[in-house]
Amino acid sequence: MKVEIHNVFKNARYKFFQTEDGTYYIVEIKPSFRKMLFPFLYWFSSFPVYKVEDKETIERIQTPESRSFNKITAVLAMGGVAKLMTTFTREKEEMLTFDLSLYMKFFLFFLTIFLVLVIRLYVNKAKFNDLSKHVDLKQLERLKIKAKPQSFKHIAQMFGIYIFFLSFSALSYGMFFLDGNIFILVTGAVMLLMLSILVNLTLKEGLTKVKFIKCSPR
Repeated sequence: MKVEIHNVFKNARYKFFQTEDGTYYIVEIKPSFRKMLFPFLYWFSSFPVYKVEDKETIERIQTPESRSFNKITAVLAMGGVAKLMTTFTREKEEMLTFDLSLYMKFFLFFLTIFLVLVIRLYVNKAKFNDLSKHVDLKQLERLKIKAKPQSFKHIAQMFGIYIFFLSFSALSYGMFFLDGNIFILVTGAVMLLMLSILVNLTLKEGLTKVKFIKCSPR
């Protein structure tokens, strides 16, 4: 069936939609390290959804039309800002370059990856807590759906953004190992963080084809 996907206000981890019979469902984009690195896997796996009996709950979590925005544009904008920051700091590159041993470079490399994971876990937990102020998901009936990309344009956008952030991150980390520049290391970590946020775009506002597959035992 085709449904209209809507954003939850200030909470990219959750979406909601209404079926033809008037029933509302909250969709959770469940975090996963493997899917953060390869967000396309979401289209081949299932999303947990929670059945909402009252419309008042949906009214409390929906995004006002005046505050709605295109998340793909926002992600690209953040990538552009990061690129500009890199350009503006080139003149101070020598101040941020250190003679580090290979062991220290590996330590800092893994440290930034660890910090990115910690930030993502913290954000995911915070978004769950934000939604819990309006609705207790544990008390709702839980089902699962599969969702397809909205169009070829949706796939192309996702792929383009994915390649952009992945390439930028890999290039930044590679340059860090060559010259030991700390700013380039941080830039690589920021690009990796942006890549992890891309999972929220696998399910975006608009008409989307979904299929209920099964109920999940509690």
